[in-house]
Amino acid sequence: MPDWAQGFANRLYGGMRDFLREGAVFELEFEQPSSGDLPDVSIGADWRGDGLLVFRYTAEEAEAWRRNGVKVVNLSSETPPGGATPVPQVIPDNLLCGRMAARHLMGLGLRRFAF
Repeated sequence: MPDWAQGFANRLYGGMRDFLREGAVFELEFEQPSSGDLPDVSIGADWRGDGLLVFRYTAEEAEAWRRNGVKVVNLSSETPPGGATPVPQVIPDNLLCGRMAARHLMGLGLRRFAF
């Protein structure tokens, strides 16, 4: 996971942990490259879980999940091209974050900065 996502992901995992502590039954499966250290996990069209928290998905996966009634929340600003079935997103408001950062830096007297 890129360094910029660590804080966001840590808060997401903390929320999941709190959900579990309240007595929820929850199983996590991570599908991500592992350089061959771990076997691939595939969550495809025939997967029958109750819900998914995803960082990326394809249009085909989104349509299969919709057809099968699988609840999905996208935790990324990335969405597949080509008119994929939309799924709810939980993402940072990057525009607001940028404005807040710019106001802060300007409040420090800085006038030239970039990201």
